Amino acid sequence: MGYCSILHEKAISLMTFFKSMEMSMHDKEIKLMRRDKLHQIAMAKCSTGATEILAKNKRNEDLLVREHDILLLWHQIPKSECSDKGKKLLKWMELKDMKPPFLLPGQMQMRQIW
Repeated sequence: MGYCSILHEKAISLMTFFKSMEMSMHDKEIKLMRRDKLHQIAMAKCSTGATEILAKNKRNEDLLVREHDILLLWHQIPKSECSDKGKKLLKWMELKDMKPPFLLPGQMQMRQIW
């Protein structure tokens, strides 16, 4: 094996090493983008559900637990933070006059509800 072939093999192994490093970084970026996309999709569904609930103009006391869950999740309050209906109602009463955290482009006219 000549000197040039050894250098060539080292250059190829270095290129392979850098390619694998680059691919690893891209894989991490792709995972983050996928996670963000799934979060955006979930928030879009939640936003749609929340605007439908608010459009019904129900009294806060008449909202179902499931509806409170959706409204609180819309404000990114996890279910585990408010365990029973009373706590959910109190938390929603705190948040209901706040600007919605997430609206879809077609829901901009829904701001009049708040």
